Amino acid sequence: MIRIDSRQMVIVGLCASIVAAMCTVAVAEPQAMSVVASTEPQPAEQPRIVTMTFRPQAAAQPALRYTLLPDLLDQTPGNALPLYFLAIDLMENQEGAKMDAFGNSLIESLKKPLAELASSDEIRSLLERHHEVLAQVTLAARRETCVWDLPVREQGIHMPLPSLTRFRTLARLVALQARLQIAEGRNADACRTVQTGLAMARHMGQGPTLISALVAVAMAELTLDRVAELIQNTDAPNLYWALTDLPQSFIDARTPMQFEKSILYLTFPQLRNLADAALTPEQAQALSDEIVRILDSRETGWNARLAAAAVAIKVYPIAKQHLVSLGYTPERMEAMPVQQTILLYWLDQYTRSRDEMFKWFSVPYWQAAEGLRAAEAKLAENPDRLLNPCIALLPSLRKAHLRTTMPDRSIAALRCIEAVRLHAAAHDGRPPTQLDDITLVPIPIDPITGAPFRYEVNGNQILLEGPAPVDGSPKDGLRYEMTLTQ
Repeated sequence: MIRIDSRQMVIVGLCASIVAAMCTVAVAEPQAMSVVASTEPQPAEQPRIVTMTFRPQAAAQPALRYTLLPDLLDQTPGNALPLYFLAIDLMENQEGAKMDAFGNSLIESLKKPLAELASSDEIRSLLERHHEVLAQVTLAARRETCVWDLPVREQGIHMPLPSLTRFRTLARLVALQARLQIAEGRNADACRTVQTGLAMARHMGQGPTLISALVAVAMAELTLDRVAELIQNTDAPNLYWALTDLPQSFIDARTPMQFEKSILYLTFPQLRNLADAALTPEQAQALSDEIVRILDSRETGWNARLAAAAVAIKVYPIAKQHLVSLGYTPERMEAMPVQQTILLYWLDQYTRSRDEMFKWFSVPYWQAAEGLRAAEAKLAENPDRLLNPCIALLPSLRKAHLRTTMPDRSIAALRCIEAVRLHAAAHDGRPPTQLDDITLVPIPIDPITGAPFRYEVNGNQILLEGPAPVDGSPKDGLRYEMTLTQ
């Protein structure tokens, strides 16, 4: 015999009243769905391939003659963010209604061969037109801080975000300036512009959200591509120590991760002290309804109310038993409203799942990947997650960790390439047969796999490759196909 306590009877009564009310609501006939499958073959995904030609080159003297982030002596006190916004205003005023077309033109210009840029008066005219924009970005990149000062604590998930699209346009404009300087053989000027691009990416990564960190990754990768182009210039300096001098975790995602970890409590601050709160049934129901309304949009209107009642019937006995196992006394449980009991159960589920994933963000990706996969698989296999709206706030941390590690992989690969140039300069222009043959400088591992990069030599043809991670997409691989000339 199934026993139903008084609290479940209240839920059943609520469910019955909702069903009765819904009988008066017209229900639309289901619509037929048409699905058309594409018969055209889809191109296979490939790793990112970078083709390079370069010469042997010894280390710069002094070793840090070139740096890829602004030196402390070149920085000035102040907040960079207002200058970036000023640069965006100047750029928008210059382009007006053609702003989107301008952004697209930058994308196309970044694809052009360097030789074509060197002879392009159009590109020079474009950069001259935006001279003041670039001047403001250069100043901003050399400010000591970048304080976003967004209302994170006050608004949580409701916080409006500034448009980050224009920041990417600024980064492309800076990258185009660097490309022209490289094409014209102005290596020192190109290094300074690379400093601007990389500092701007670091500033973007100091924003409070995961979105800003991912935009920072794109900006960093865009600028590191310029370093790969600069290395190929005639008489290009060897940038091994300049690359080694960069921060080991180039995009520091700690601030965005703190936001993501705290977002539920920032959005619903009442939840922080829920265990000690003396809520009335009406207050507990109102809080639960608000959480479901904001985090779970699968149902609306009467459907939402019916779904909530059905969930309460299913979850309440489980929630009650779970809280008792945590040490809640029967007296305390009896005094607690149904929805408060369910909310506390949801919070405990959410916090355990959250921490099982977030703890892995404190270790390198190659060490964290398996743990993140296991935590995400465990969550996906738990059928109760579909009844807990708080779970919807958990991001895919494995993908986020992978993305934010990508610039570190690019830096490590470029360090290997510069180490090859160092070795060749000391050995009559001959490349090492394997990376272990290089003794002049340390050789970094691949930050994605935790293993050495794959390295092959065939005459003057060199291959350096970082494979895609386990369970990752082939396009997450990185492959340098290089030719060493004299």
